[in-house]
Amino acid sequence: MVAHGIADLDGDGKGDVVWRGTDGTIYGWLMNGGTIASQGVIGNPGTQWVIADLADMDGDSKADIVFRNVNDGGIYVYFMNGLAMASGGFVGSSIRWRGPSRGPLTSAATARRTSCGGTPRATPGCGS
Repeated sequence: MVAHGIADLDGDGKGDVVWRGTDGTIYGWLMNGGTIASQGVIGNPGTQWVIADLADMDGDSKADIVFRNVNDGGIYVYFMNGLAMASGGFVGSSIRWRGPSRGPLTSAATARRTSCGGTPRATPGCGS
């Protein structure tokens, strides 16, 4: 497994860890300081979907997972409630995605990723 980011998945104000397995499975650790309070499988979108961002896309104070399809540029969001996907939605498709392609976590402190002039959302075709 590779850590892909730290974001508040459950809205408690504490950073949680999002992991990805080599088979595409997404895992989460809900953290309480340095202790794992809860952990589990979030889902498996398939290996063609990479984590593009972790950001609160719907304004509920909980980080959501934004995926980008490496084959067709499709953008999909898992709207999260802790370790559970409350809902999901296809945003659109843009081969010219200008958002971050989140690779493995390289430091404990990660900056919030934004695209398209600072708006924290994946807007198909932005920057064109």
